[in-house]
Amino acid sequence: MSNDRPRSSGRGLEFVIGDSFFNDSMFREAMRDRVISSFRDTAADPTQPAKPRVPAAFTAAREEVEDWIVTAPDQSFDDIVGNDAALALLRDAIEAPVKHKALYEAYGMKMPRGALLSGPPGCGKTMFARAAASEMKRLYSGDAEFISISGSELQSMYVGETEGRIKAIFTYAREYKAHKGHPLLVFMDEAEVLLPDRTGRVRRVAPWEESQVATFLAEMDGMQESGAFVLLATNRPEVIDQAVLRDGRCDFKIEVARPTPAAVEMILRKNFVGVPTGADDIESLVFAALESLYDPHRVIIEAHAITMRLKGDGFDVDSHDKHFLLEHIISGAMAASIPNRAKRHAFARDKASGVVTGVTSAEVVAAVNDLFNENKGLDHAFALNAFKREFLAEIQDAPPPRKCSRRGTRSMRLDRNINPDGLGKYALINLRTGQPVDDCGPNEEHEFFVIMLKDVNAGVALEAYAEAAEATDPEWAEEVRRLADRSGILSRFCKVPD
Repeated sequence: MSNDRPRSSGRGLEFVIGDSFFNDSMFREAMRDRVISSFRDTAADPTQPAKPRVPAAFTAAREEVEDWIVTAPDQSFDDIVGNDAALALLRDAIEAPVKHKALYEAYGMKMPRGALLSGPPGCGKTMFARAAASEMKRLYSGDAEFISISGSELQSMYVGETEGRIKAIFTYAREYKAHKGHPLLVFMDEAEVLLPDRTGRVRRVAPWEESQVATFLAEMDGMQESGAFVLLATNRPEVIDQAVLRDGRCDFKIEVARPTPAAVEMILRKNFVGVPTGADDIESLVFAALESLYDPHRVIIEAHAITMRLKGDGFDVDSHDKHFLLEHIISGAMAASIPNRAKRHAFARDKASGVVTGVTSAEVVAAVNDLFNENKGLDHAFALNAFKREFLAEIQDAPPPRKCSRRGTRSMRLDRNINPDGLGKYALINLRTGQPVDDCGPNEEHEFFVIMLKDVNAGVALEAYAEAAEATDPEWAEEVRRLADRSGILSRFCKVPD
């Protein structure tokens, strides 16, 4: 055997063969066919368009973020039930630049850099993101992929590593757009974790958190094009840094609200499909679920407790009978869970006999009871805050009260129980009876006068009132003047309902 045989140099077993085989004509022909077949995929086919070469920079950038790359799912915007306004905004952000490209160019508009999805937990923000990724896949010929990550996943205990991960994502986005010709969808859930408000109005922000926010801003809207469409999702948009949410970065602020009763009905109907039914059909099951979910007796927090909380927040509200109910915390996820909960109850019933009798309205009601009992003791901060805002808006939208009439000044008398120093005290005096009253509801017809504290124009107001009362009751006018002259007394007039 010759010592000059060819060395393999890692090229394969075929080259580590003796000279007699290497010079054999049959072996050379087999090797030629092997080489030709190995290059067949890359050779130009005159009948087919040449495949684009994958740049090395694209491959290298992809390796840095491949743990977060997700293939776009087969889900469309049409699968989303309810939230039509939010859905229309997201469609405009994703579809309009492609489907109405000529109009976009005519108006000098560009593809938006990002959008914010905000709303209570369980209301479909992640479903919106999956539908957006799927729509981009359809719009760009089926080769779209996207990055899905939460803010907490990007954070690292090592200084500078979080910033490096942020840069890696946007580096891949730029290479992705350069290679494929369309932006990369980057979905970031729990965005408030990575992008906290740096002003300190919410909480004290650490120096490394300021650095990661600054890095994100520079990559998203810096000297280089980001190459990404960033879709942020959060339950707390108020704690995200305002520089992230400004126009030019997040051009669309999309609120994903709780489902309406009509949307809940559609969700229930969709999720009851395929559920084994017993004596009741699907329509009856859906009806039972809706009646149970929107039962006014399923009280999470009593009305009087709501009043106390509002007063603790500094709002001057009267007692009311509006309870915080189960219907105020319903989310799409809750509605979708009811069929599965009902099936568990039916399964527990049929275990003894082993015979499938199907889900009935009784199991649906039991499922809603479970949902209610599980949530009654929980802290529903998001839903409760929304409930408070809605309640206060209803108060503000009530018919405005009318001013105190000058009629009846003869019968008006001061409440003698007012604290002389006037600190934090007030008195409601019925204009007709002259007696102090504890409260005045929005529908009560009596007129009243209020003496309250800390109105800098109190003396002027009382003197003006005394002058008006002079013609009808001089004695009462003198009493008003005496009150106006009292040192430290501050008062104002209260408007009363019609």
